[in-house]
Amino acid sequence: AAAHELGTPLGTIALVARELRHEVPAESPLRADIDLLGEQAARCREILSGLARRPEGVDPFARQSLPQLIESAAAPHRKREIGFRLAPAGEGPAPLPAHAPEIVHGLSNLIQNAFDFARSEVAVEVGWGEAECRVAIRDDGPGIPYDVLSAIGEPYLSTKNEGEGMGLGLFIAQTLLERTGAAIAFGNRRAAGGAVVGAEVVVTWPRQEFEAGAAAP
Repeated sequence: AAAHELGTPLGTIALVARELRHEVPAESPLRADIDLLGEQAARCREILSGLARRPEGVDPFARQSLPQLIESAAAPHRKREIGFRLAPAGEGPAPLPAHAPEIVHGLSNLIQNAFDFARSEVAVEVGWGEAECRVAIRDDGPGIPYDVLSAIGEPYLSTKNEGEGMGLGLFIAQTLLERTGAAIAFGNRRAAGGAVVGAEVVVTWPRQEFEAGAAAP
């Protein structure tokens, strides 16, 4: 449902970008922005296409516990040179979300971003109680610049040296996870002396909504 709803306005953006590209001269300073808009729209379509596909061999009716879901979300992004640590802890049995691709893909984008910036390790802490479920994704990279924090989640913001659309992935993650009733907080971790030692993203759900599946739009 989310992929379909996002696909309609995305198609409009792609169409407008193509029309602008034909109308704006190649030497115009706006041309680079128009090209970027078209490229990012194409990448977004690829992300949504992946969201609409069910991984081969996955039972569409199977329910994974929250720690198992994190393992599934992290699996495509694991790197030999970057460690991965999953720390589950909660009161009673782990929550079982209803089948919700938005949760898997949203968390997968956040974990991918952590691996892209980590120096040596990505850690995910998973907690739950009677009222709430919580996932904290941490890396030991350079952290999020102060002036970027207020704008994080915008679809075309990028702080990657290689120019990849970091912001697009976070925007998609935020959109998908908020649809499931989640609240998301971005920030930096600091050492005792105040130095930034990595980035942190905390995602929380009311447990009842998490186990009921995606929230209604």
